[in-house]
Amino acid sequence: MRNASFPFHHFDSPLHREWKHDRAIRQRAPRNNTGRGCVGLALMWRNVDADFECQGDRIYYANDNLAWLCLRDIPAGHFPGYPARNRREVSLAGTAVASLHHGMPKLEFATPAGEIWDFAKMPYATAEVRRSTHLVKRWKACGDTLNSDEYPREFAVLNRLSAAMTRQAYYGDNVPRRGRTGRAILRRAKFPALFVPPRQWFPTPLLAFREAEVRAVLAKGGYATRISLKMRPGLIFVPVYTAATALAGLAALDLIWDVSAVEPFVQPDVEAAVFPPLACRRWDELRFNVRDVDVDAGVHDVRFEPNVSIGHDKELAQKSMSISA
Repeated sequence: MRNASFPFHHFDSPLHREWKHDRAIRQRAPRNNTGRGCVGLALMWRNVDADFECQGDRIYYANDNLAWLCLRDIPAGHFPGYPARNRREVSLAGTAVASLHHGMPKLEFATPAGEIWDFAKMPYATAEVRRSTHLVKRWKACGDTLNSDEYPREFAVLNRLSAAMTRQAYYGDNVPRRGRTGRAILRRAKFPALFVPPRQWFPTPLLAFREAEVRAVLAKGGYATRISLKMRPGLIFVPVYTAATALAGLAALDLIWDVSAVEPFVQPDVEAAVFPPLACRRWDELRFNVRDVDVDAGVHDVRFEPNVSIGHDKELAQKSMSISA
């Protein structure tokens, strides 16, 4: 009996159709233009009705109640010890929770603490191939493959994040043109859509200090924008730039987020905010600062080789070209 191939066509849920639609768009692009030149970020609430406080038009959420998703494209040829991944582009997705690093907020996706998936592989839970009543082969999602039953919300958010990155990189999903061969391909945008500045959507981090210590420092002279919250009694919260100047000698104890700027990008059905993609000039420029938050979207994988030479393989050489924003 012939070896059974994976039954992609068996998966026809709305989430799988979204994933396949985005994949089909990207497959129509030329090989040397597969990279999308951007990084996607999304924010997910663990419990949207818990651990928050409103003051006027401001909404503050505790850091532990927020999870972050990141999606970035890695060209082919950077996983030499893993042939199945090395010969194609990888869309690396990861989760993280913000933390304090040397007293400053940091989002670190390049750690083993969060989940890591290859979103270029179709998410699923289990798959079977049968001949009549005989089971020929059975697959179960594990490792780099996102399990769609265990992480349905992450699947939905990553679909929307990937679609936003694709729209940003190209003219759109309905603007094909005919090449000389007559094959419809997706036209790379000569003038890509404008990237929305992070100040219009990125939540504002605030650092917590003991109220007595803050008052003692400010009593010596100076002024700092600060707030107090009923959900965190005895603490004073200040913006990062204030903490780095007026309160430089104090140690931050906690972190909260002002998410009022996030509202236009919130998608209530998945209780998440899908942000506009961030431009990157090169595929390996995966560490950047966004509104005083250090974001490290690097790759934590022992099989990953950032500076690997791919020799004379022309196809992989084209794929691994630097991506221009």
